[in-house]
Amino acid sequence: MRKAVLDWMEREERPQSWIARKTDIFPCLMTQWLKGEKDLNSYALNGIEAFIGR
Repeated sequence: MRKAVLDWMEREERPQSWIARKTDIFPCLMTQWLKGEKDLNSYALNGIEAFIGR
């Protein structure tokens, strides 16, 4: 995972579901979870980075 995203998630100290809703990647994360994927894909990472940059 990208360092900027990891650092931000640590600072926020919020559950992943909160982060997913705030960054508009909840549907993407649900799809990954259903597929059994553990790491965030590039779409999810880009969504979080865009949110951080606001």
